[in-house]
Amino acid sequence: MLDGTVVEEGFGDGVVRNGGSADGRALIYIDGGVFMLADLTTGLRTVLGRGERDEQVAWSPTGERFAITRSILYSGARLAREVVVFDSDGTEEKTVGLAFNLVRLAWSPDGSWLAVRSVLLLA
Repeated sequence: MLDGTVVEEGFGDGVVRNGGSADGRALIYIDGGVFMLADLTTGLRTVLGRGERDEQVAWSPTGERFAITRSILYSGARLAREVVVFDSDGTEEKTVGLAFNLVRLAWSPDGSWLAVRSVLLLA
């Protein structure tokens, strides 16, 4: 269970900011460029896809779902972030949009909406 302290060694490249579920039973981390979901009660680990250290994670307030971002190439060369929502066990993956220059993900208090804040940079 998570209590705000360092969990333990063995979580790959590192725990993603906001990677711990509110109930302390699950943890999202990056291992070798891959997003992983660890069930801390059973030890089961699920691969969620590619991930970088600067990706975002947001657990819904109810703990039933979480959202992550994944870096992708858009239109051949432009870097974008795919916003993906999963059920709490890592199943039911659904891409809900793209964001450029992503700043933050946040859920509504009841967990029914996901807000994506991004900034448009003009050169």
